[in-house]
Amino acid sequence: MPQAAALLVGGFAIVGVGVSFTADIDIQRQLAIPNVLGIATYVIGMPAGFSLLRGVRRVSPA
Repeated sequence: MPQAAALLVGGFAIVGVGVSFTADIDIQRQLAIPNVLGIATYVIGMPAGFSLLRGVRRVSPA
């Protein structure tokens, strides 16, 4: 499922860039787009990471 999360974030990036150029958004708002995408990557990627780690045995330090 991590591939789906990466594709979703990539889709957000394409839509964000397209909207910024067609709506003539100023540079300060355009600079906020990568920050929002970074947070989206974290939020979408965390459930993918948890699903990958499900069932992995944890080793406690001795």
